Amino acid sequence: MEDVAQGFSTCGLPERMRDAVKAYAMDGKLPGHFLQALFANDLQGAVARADNENMSHLRDWVRFVYNFMPGKSHGSREIVEAWVNRGGLSRVEA
Repeated sequence: MEDVAQGFSTCGLPERMRDAVKAYAMDGKLPGHFLQALFANDLQGAVARADNENMSHLRDWVRFVYNFMPGKSHGSREIVEAWVNRGGLSRVEA
């Protein structure tokens, strides 16, 4: 979980998004549509759902997901669904 927190500052992501990302990573709580698309590796969906601030950070978001999110939490819609069903990192490590 430390990686996720470090990634936010390293990548310069919008602070207002931190709680949703942490809740997804730790507890498997389904985030909003932009983050769902991002974690599902759906570029078209992420671009369509991004607000102006997140759109300007899209490259940073991709770098963050690749380098700082748990490997089993992103990559496709099926992976996102499985991560949510699993209960996130807290359940994987338990």
